[in-house]
Amino acid sequence: MNYGWPFIHHDQTNDHMISPLKEFTPSVGPSEIIFYKGSAFPQFNGSLLMASLRGEALYKFDLADRKIVALEILFKNNYGRIRALAADSRGYIYFSTSQNDPPEGKPRDGYDMIIRMRPSGSYQVTGQTKISNDPKVAPLLKRKTAKALFTELCAGCHGQFLEGTERARSFRESSKEYGSSKEAIVAVIRNGVIQKGMPAWQGALTNKEINQLADYIIQLNVKTKRK
Repeated sequence: MNYGWPFIHHDQTNDHMISPLKEFTPSVGPSEIIFYKGSAFPQFNGSLLMASLRGEALYKFDLADRKIVALEILFKNNYGRIRALAADSRGYIYFSTSQNDPPEGKPRDGYDMIIRMRPSGSYQVTGQTKISNDPKVAPLLKRKTAKALFTELCAGCHGQFLEGTERARSFRESSKEYGSSKEAIVAVIRNGVIQKGMPAWQGALTNKEINQLADYIIQLNVKTKRK
């Protein structure tokens, strides 16, 4: 196929050449593109998803008859430059940020992340809010309890009762180093402790989940001290 370069470019046309379905001026810096075929996000099924660096967003294209019939821009300026994009066998979508690569990168506080998207009742797009009332999505809306989050994310290192393991000290001991107030615990959950090998859960967990997890840790700490 002849896409025209350098004889035509951008939105120019030529009878003997194929013009792009969509062009961005200025460039949004496309980085990775996938066709989504998973079941975790039924509203995405069959869509083309494009990560962007300069655009700092995830672009969702709906295609029909070789035309773009809808375009949604997700997470605009929420996470910075997005480089890698993938979906796993369950249909969960993952993307990674890329803030520090020159010359266009603008280093942010913290460090780059790998973020997992999870289904919810709504998702934000540029200029509008899409609300999903699809009954097929409803079973996926159930959030994990704070106890389940603790068991999945914390207990493997800190112990089921904060007693510590070979991989990490007792949470009660480490809390003295990083603070034992709720604000301090929330900060540790959100930002991690990189030098100690603890990942940051910001992006993977919602603010509500982080707060609930912090409350559970505080309550568990109080209970274990009483014994």
